[in-house]
Parts: sequence; structure tokens; C-alpha cells
Amino acid sequence: MSYSNFFTREFASLDLKDARLTRRAITIGNTLLRSPGSCIQEVFSSQNEARCAYDFFSNPKVGWLNLLGNHQAQTIQRIQDPSTEFVYIIQDSTFYNYTAHKAKIDIGNIGKQGRFTQFGFLQHTALCISEKDLPLGILELDFMGYDDDLKSAAHREGFEAIASSRWRRFLAQINKKLQKVDKNIIILCDREADFFEFLSDLYGGMCKFVIRSKWDRPTGISGRARKDRFSELFNQVSPIGKVQLTISDPHTHKEQLRLFSIKTLKDIMLPAIHRGAGHPQNKLPPIQINLVEASDGQNHWVLLTNLPVHTLDEAIFVIDAYRKRWHIELLHKVLKTAYKAEQVYLHSSREAVQSLLAMINIAASQTYWLIHQARQSADISATQCFGPQEIAALHIYLFQRLPDTYLAYSLKDIYYQIAQLGGYKNLNNKHPPGILTIYRGIKKLSDITQMYKAIMSIKT
Repeated sequence: MSYSNFFTREFASLDLKDARLTRRAITIGNTLLRSPGSCIQEVFSSQNEARCAYDFFSNPKVGWLNLLGNHQAQTIQRIQDPSTEFVYIIQDSTFYNYTAHKAKIDIGNIGKQGRFTQFGFLQHTALCISEKDLPLGILELDFMGYDDDLKSAAHREGFEAIASSRWRRFLAQINKKLQKVDKNIIILCDREADFFEFLSDLYGGMCKFVIRSKWDRPTGISGRARKDRFSELFNQVSPIGKVQLTISDPHTHKEQLRLFSIKTLKDIMLPAIHRGAGHPQNKLPPIQINLVEASDGQNHWVLLTNLPVHTLDEAIFVIDAYRKRWHIELLHKVLKTAYKAEQVYLHSSREAVQSLLAMINIAASQTYWLIHQARQSADISATQCFGPQEIAALHIYLFQRLPDTYLAYSLKDIYYQIAQLGGYKNLNNKHPPGILTIYRGIKKLSDITQMYKAIMSIKT
């Protein structure tokens, strides 16, 4: 199955109660893979195709949850692959700012910039990754504004009404969907998820977790006691070893090898923070967690987990698990760079915009799969992802001749040739092509493949 025909397989069991809508969903999805973007007029070559896409997303029968539900079912099937022992589910959020798009209807409130209210969506995503770093798909997705839930509630009303409870909602849905899946599930989250209610849900649930600590929390059996904080406890123990980790500079994106010192704390009692008389959180019992500290003097991580940390190898496993969180950052980069999710020009209802965003997310997850596999695996044949016509068109365009054999090319070979179409000049491969370069190359490959097909269809 060609990469550009991914939706033919993914939506094979999609039921929109109308066969024409189902066929159109597959066509639109495959078109988004061949020509990434969010602007309907740019993605679809003809006016008729663009009009069909507008009608599709505005049709109330479609519904973004129907599109996502089919992809979720396929993702769960991929999770159950017998060769996979561990499955990592990464939760994170990103913002889409649509303040400048005045024609959009019912767009959420995403905060303020100075005195002006900003409108758009907060997208919360749960991405599945295998133990071999293979992207499996999106398990949960939601679009919201801060005004969809109560931004502030009387403290005695508890935590359920505020927007941050999305972490807990997703966890409950993940537990429900995967309760019959016989895999080791590990939830990965960044510092935004470090609040006690979420940690308490994880502690009593079926999943393992690794969360980066945001707060230097007090320990003990009571929040009022305020016993030794994390930092004080770590100062009392010696490192159990050192490990070399590759760190990417957030400003220059250059990778460097750094030596990290590792410390661990086991079976630490973590109490709920006392929030004043009558607050429901005060009734939550303390939980027991393990901690891993990794520091090289410049970078410092404290990781909360229920995985074992008795040995250096177990601590390194926890650190390596947390480092897989970069997958969701790259997925968001594909969404905003290749698919331009912040530039959705669909002037329609909120449901229509969400349907387009759901389709873009599914397409972006497959594009990210292609990028990751091409960078990591040299032994995958190009024919597993690209058809003979695409390979032939690419080879003719770059080398002015037909390929000797299609089977001789690996996915990595084709990936770098697509990058050349997008303007990639670093043929020594010291730095892999960026997402914007691949985006340009995929769009150009689509154009030259269409031209190749048109030429080959001419009867001489």
C-alpha cells in the first residue's frame, strides 16, 4: 500500500451512513498526504475538488469524532502487534490561534495578549509510540477553548470543572479503550501534568507513568506536615552512576553528548497539597512514587514514576522513556509547518473546522511516520511506501532516466531524493532534512507524478 494511499486502508471500515461521503473522506485524506496543507484551494488542484471538500467538511453527517474514531480503532490494532511489549502514550497540548480569521464561528477563547482576547483552539493529543520508536497513531484528540469549561470555580466545587482536567479525562478514556489490551502501557507527560489529582489517578490506574516534575514538592503523609522536599532528599543521597545522553540545544538545534549524574529515590510518600478548609483534594490519600534525578550541571530533570528504580539500568530505562516525549513535539511541528494547522482558512462552523483539523492530524501522524521511518531505518524498501509511478517520476526528474529496478531503492534513498526536490543541499547527510524541506518535496513529487501519469497515458 502506497504512502499516498494510506487513507484507503485506514478508512476501509469508515461508516458515515452515506457511501459517497465515505469515498470522499478517503479521497480527501489521500490528497492531504500527497499535497500537505490546510488551505482547501491550495491542496485541491481543481475548483470542483475544492468545492467537494468544502461540502464534505460542512456536512453534519461527517463529524470529526467519526473520522477520529475509525483512526483510533486502527491505532488500537497496531498497538496489539505481538512484536511490541511496551507502548508509550504521550499526552501534550498545543495552541491554534485563529484571532485574525473573523469569519469563523464559535471558536474558543485561548487567553489574552495584552488587553485583547485571543481566539482559537487548544488541541490536546495522546500519541502512541512503540518501544522501537515507531509512531502508531493518535489514540485521543480534543479541541477546546478555556471558556468551554469553567476557567475558575469556587474551590469547594473541586477540580473537575476547570480546563486542566483534560489530562484526567484523557487518562480515563485511555484506560477504558485499552483495558483489554495485554501490553505494558507507559504514560509520558511534561511538567504541565504535574498536579496531584492527575498523579493520584495514575497511581490507582492500570498504566505506568513517567512525568517530569514541575514543583519541588514536600513529602510525607500529610500536606500540612511539609516534610523534606525533593531537593532536600536528593541532597542526602549519592549518585548511583552516570550515563551519556544526547541533548539537542533548544536554540541552535545542535546535538551534543553530555554526561549526566543519576540519583534515585524509592517509595517516597507524596501528599495532596492542602488547599484550605472544605476542598475535596484534602481528602485524597497520599500516594507512593519513585523519583529519578538526572543532572549534568546545565540540564536538570526530576522524573516522577511508578516504574522500578532500584538499579542504574532501571533508572536509565525511566530516562529513556521520558526522552520519547520528543515524538509529540515533532508531530506538532509537522502539523504547524507542513500542514499549516494555524492557517486554516475554512470559514465555517466550529464542527467543520474541527473535522478538517481531525483529518489533518491523522494525515500528519502518517507523514511523521514516513519521516521517522526514513530517518531511522535503512532496510525498508521504497516500494512499501511509494508506488512504481512515483519512484519512476522522481528518478526521471532527478536523473533524466528510468530507474533500473524499483526494488533497489530503500525508503531512505527516496526520502533524501524527495528532500532534494524540496531544496535539500546537504548531500553528505550530516544533518537530516527539515520538515519544511520534506513538505516542499512531497508537494513537488505529487506534481511531477501527475505529469508522468498524464504523459504515459498519451497514446503514441
